Parts: sequence; structure tokens; C-alpha cells
Amino acid sequence: MHHSDHPDGHAVGEGAEAQNVTVKEGVLKLWNLCKDRRFIYITPQSAWTGISIAYFSGNLIEMLEFHAPDDGPDPAKTKHFWALLAMVLFGVGEILGSFFIGFFIDKIGSKLTVFINLAIIAIMGGVTLGYILVEKWNVLAWFMCFFWGFQDSAINTHCQEILGFEFDDNYTPFSMFNIWQCLLVVIFQFIESTFEDNTKLYMIYTIAVTVLGLAMNSVTYFFPFREHLAQTVDFNEVGSRISGSLHSKKRNHN
Repeated sequence: MHHSDHPDGHAVGEGAEAQNVTVKEGVLKLWNLCKDRRFIYITPQSAWTGISIAYFSGNLIEMLEFHAPDDGPDPAKTKHFWALLAMVLFGVGEILGSFFIGFFIDKIGSKLTVFINLAIIAIMGGVTLGYILVEKWNVLAWFMCFFWGFQDSAINTHCQEILGFEFDDNYTPFSMFNIWQCLLVVIFQFIESTFEDNTKLYMIYTIAVTVLGLAMNSVTYFFPFREHLAQTVDFNEVGSRISGSLHSKKRNHN
């Protein structure tokens, strides 16, 4: 990180320099980042977070209310109560997802964690389809909410960890991430606004979103991770070290 001197003797870092960037320079940095080969590999995952937000914010409550219990003096109010109660599990998933994916990032690295993300999306899509097809209120409603929250937290944590540690610029990647996220939220919520209470339509849409999630997040596997490059093994060097260690033990034994 480059620093410049501050009048009071303190160093000014890159974050402070960012405050002096003009609008034109900022737009140019964003444009150049969009063309950057490394960023292109993380763009689909960034965009997916927007599709995910559009789905759970636009569909879950409505889907839950389709089959929620209505045994009360005010059926509509009762359905809404049960739908919101199930969404508590969404919040629980949001809390646990970040810890879960953080554990795998620490243990196996960001590159292999991509497969964990894909597994989470597959489970989330399967549970959601199960709830839609069963067409009644059951435990799948609770699991569906949990896994949408769990997935959202895990994918966002993984994506932002990459943006924070894999790029020298510590603000432009996050700006571009938010742009992609917001753009996809707008597009997909506009699509969802045309939906009617149609089980078949929701089933087709859920399958399409799940496939998109798997495809878009799998691209991240090909991201040229610095941590992966740093961990590249020189097998000749390893062999020499093992051989030297064995010879040393043999001399000590003799």
C-alpha cells in the first residue's frame, strides 16, 4: 500500500486517497475493472447475489402464504403470521451461513470452497422445489427459508472475502459488486412482478434460478486465486527436503 505524508505527521493510506478521486476517475476505474480478467471470473457470483435477493425478497413470503395454516378468525392474517414465523429461520440461516463458509475457507481455501457453495445451492433449490410440489404446509417450508438465508450469507461472505483479499484496490471491487447485485435485483424483481399464483410457473422459475446459481457460482473456481498460486508445490524441492531429512536421520542412527 502506498502512503503519503499528512500535515500532522500521520500517513495517509489508499482509503484516504480514494476520497480525492473524481467522478470521472471513479467511473473509469470501474470500467477498467469490468475488463480485468481476474474480476470477470468473480462477476457471475457477484451477479448471482442479486438474483438470490430478488428471489427470496419477492417470492418466499408469497409462496409460504399459499399453503400456510388459515385456522383462525382472520385466515389472511393467520397465513401471514405463519409465513413471517417461518422467515425467522431465514435469519437463523443468515447467521450460521457466514460461520459455516468461513470455516471451509480457512480449512480448504477459497478455490475449493466453491464446491461447498454449489452443494448449498443444490440443496436450497431441491428443498424449494419440494415445498412447491408438495403443495401443503410442512417442515419443508421451514427448511426452505433456512437454506435461502444460509445460502445468501455463505455466498456473500465467500464473494466479499475474495474481493477484499484478492485485489489491491480495496474499494472499487466492492463498488462493482454492489452495482452488479443491484442491477440483477432490479431485473429479476421486474420479472417476478409479472407472476401469478401458479405452481407450475414457480416450479419452472425455481429450476431456472437454481441452474443459474450453479452455473454462475461454478465460474469462480477458475478465478486465479493468489492463495492458490502461493500454495503451488515445487515437488523437486519437496523431494530434496525429504531425501535430506532421511539421510540426516540415517546418519544420526548410525
